[in-house]
Amino acid sequence: MKKILMILCFILLCGCQQNEIGTDHKTNIQKENLTMKDRRYTTYGDGNDKGFYRIHNDGENSRLAYCDYQTHQEVYLCKQSGCEHKDENCTSYLSPFDSMSSLFVYGNHLYMMNSTGSMEINALGESQRTGPQMTKMDLDGQNRQVLYHCQDGYHFVDTNCAFDSQYVYVIMGKEKEYKMNGDNTIVTDEARGLYRIHLESGKCEKVCDAPDMMIAGVDGRKLILEGFDYPENITEYLEQGNTQKYDEICMNAKTIFTSVDVDTKDMYRVSQKFDDYDLCDGKKIYYRDGEKLNMYDIKTQEIKTLMSLPQNHQYYFSDIVDDYIVLMEYDDENEVYSHMYAIDVHSPKMIELHHYTRKPTEAVTILAQMHDNLLVQYDRIGHDEKTWAGTMQFEVDKTFIGCISKKDFLNDQNEYQTIKQIGD
Repeated sequence: MKKILMILCFILLCGCQQNEIGTDHKTNIQKENLTMKDRRYTTYGDGNDKGFYRIHNDGENSRLAYCDYQTHQEVYLCKQSGCEHKDENCTSYLSPFDSMSSLFVYGNHLYMMNSTGSMEINALGESQRTGPQMTKMDLDGQNRQVLYHCQDGYHFVDTNCAFDSQYVYVIMGKEKEYKMNGDNTIVTDEARGLYRIHLESGKCEKVCDAPDMMIAGVDGRKLILEGFDYPENITEYLEQGNTQKYDEICMNAKTIFTSVDVDTKDMYRVSQKFDDYDLCDGKKIYYRDGEKLNMYDIKTQEIKTLMSLPQNHQYYFSDIVDDYIVLMEYDDENEVYSHMYAIDVHSPKMIELHHYTRKPTEAVTILAQMHDNLLVQYDRIGHDEKTWAGTMQFEVDKTFIGCISKKDFLNDQNEYQTIKQIGD
């Protein structure tokens, strides 16, 4: 199922690490190691060790919001006294086109990736639609400017990206529509590549081709790209409009990983072919082979079996917290993740963590990882509501967000520091 969803994502849509120092052997200039921005966390927002940024939507308007970890208070990203946050004069205000953007914090700036495009006023005073873009601003929301506009039909394929002191690295593609038999249409990328955008000038340059690939992790100055290996040339059947053969090839695709040195642009495959995998942190790939949980070392290409998982259970591998894999057990009957476990990769065994919401019980959700702490959605309240089909469904009225140290989380201590959200 995961493979199908990922392939559909590729077709239809086209962790934070500490900054360390690496050496560029060509120029002997020291450069920062890459910092990964993972969609698992940036879907909600992004932060640093001082605070967290997100897009707050009240049902009518969207605004930038900031939570200070010291005060545990969330406020709009605006310094103007008495501001009503209703228009562009406010640094927190966002246009409707930016409401679904992704936020990234890097260094002293906040970046906003808009994957759908926006609306601008031209020199004649006319409204015109623009393509996807990346915006840059100071951490207080001021000095907002468009850093880069996607050109000529190109778009951001995925919100996974990576930063260093000079560039943001992204996957971009140019869409092409194929008419398939049975009056079906498939939209995919006729050109997809790894690009880097200069953080000051906004100049964009291509690093390499990246067909059917996305950024999966970083290792020093190398990007680890995840892609598919197809048993046949898939483009041929797209051009023929052969839906059956196209679907068959997609279903038999294998997952592969490729390393790209962003300085030399050297590119080479670093993994075997996987039927599926669970997590990748840029150095290790964790996957299941039947009941066995295996760890694949990207550098040495060695496979180590960590442990055997209990039979007849469904697990979702959600996070890597320090050297622990966090996984959740799925309850089919109640359609929730009902149990949470941690596995120490150095001494593998399943340790149950009791980080659950109130009834109906569900495992908490990690929203973001900082150096020493986690931001989590640790509880919610709501009510049962009858659906159109006559069944009862739990509707969430309010969620509770809080900070917890990684140490307390992994030691099963529910020491959440509640954040007072906007609207509380």
